[in-house]
Amino acid sequence: MDDLKNKLIAATTFWHTVGCPQSGAVNDNRLQWNYRYKLTIKQAKRNANQAFNNELFEYFSAKDDDAFWQAWRKRYCSSSLKTTSNLNGKQGDVNVYNEFTEEFRTVFQTNTVNSDCIFEEEFLKLAELVSDDTSCLKNDIELSTMYS
Repeated sequence: MDDLKNKLIAATTFWHTVGCPQSGAVNDNRLQWNYRYKLTIKQAKRNANQAFNNELFEYFSAKDDDAFWQAWRKRYCSSSLKTTSNLNGKQGDVNVYNEFTEEFRTVFQTNTVNSDCIFEEEFLKLAELVSDDTSCLKNDIELSTMYS
């Protein structure tokens, strides 16, 4: 690919030195090298994608979940994404959470008044069937409703 790039640069430089003709053998030569170079880049991208797909397929077929997801995240997940610790002048996780909640509170409006209370009661009834001690569940629910 480096050889093609150098030949394209040489053809383009020569094209510039003869006055940038829009037709003729010099322009045709420049366009051919440009086309070959672009085609080579496309083929290299296609080959890289195919190799990546083959790698994922091999991990998936071998049921190597760790390697599969590591390769997936490396390709598709951005490692530069970080959560903010400052939003609209508020700092700290709790303050950012509260600011975000206040900003988007008007976006969601429940259709049923007090539906959260109804679902909480239903959850606690179901939890009592599973466990006799629901005090820890009640505490968790109370803590989570403090921030909503």
